[in-house]
Amino acid sequence: HDEPCDCLHGLLARLRSEHRDLLRAIDLEAGDRADHARRLGLTRNALDVRLHRARAALKSALLAHCDACSEDGGLRPLGLPCAG
Repeated sequence: HDEPCDCLHGLLARLRSEHRDLLRAIDLEAGDRADHARRLGLTRNALDVRLHRARAALKSALLAHCDACSEDGGLRPLGLPCAG
């Protein structure tokens, strides 16, 4: 395929909503963790645990996807061709 890889956004859409929303707010939109924790009624530590779990879920999804579409089973940097 000659199209750039859009794995991240497609895989984000498949995650549980709480993981997807947290990753978008904190990692993609550079949201403030303390503010986001307050909005969710969580301590900062509890938010960090949820963020860690969300990132782990995304990593697993990326590895499973990229294993299927790469020759070596490794992650491709965003922007490189993807057969997925």
